[in-house]
Amino acid sequence: MGLHDCSFDDIRDTFTWNAHRQQLFNSFLIFARAELLPAFPDPLYFDGSFVTDKGRPMTLTSSSTSRARRMHGSGKAYRS
Repeated sequence: MGLHDCSFDDIRDTFTWNAHRQQLFNSFLIFARAELLPAFPDPLYFDGSFVTDKGRPMTLTSSSTSRARRMHGSGKAYRS
C-alpha cells in the first residue's frame, strides 16, 4: 500500500507479466499519449486490480492528481 513514484517503463516492468496485461497497458499508453497527457500534464495515478497480482484485470484504473488525492486511502497508487 502507499504512493510510489515511477515511470511508464516501471509500470510496464512491474505489472505486465502476461499478454492480457500487456494489451491493457499498451492500449492505455496509446490513449494517454494521444489524448490524456496533452490535456492533463499532471502526474497520473494508477490504482485498482491492475496494480495487484490479479492475472486478468478487466480494466486499468488511472486518474489525475485531484481525483487521486481523494482516493489515495483506498490502497496502492502508482504515480507516473
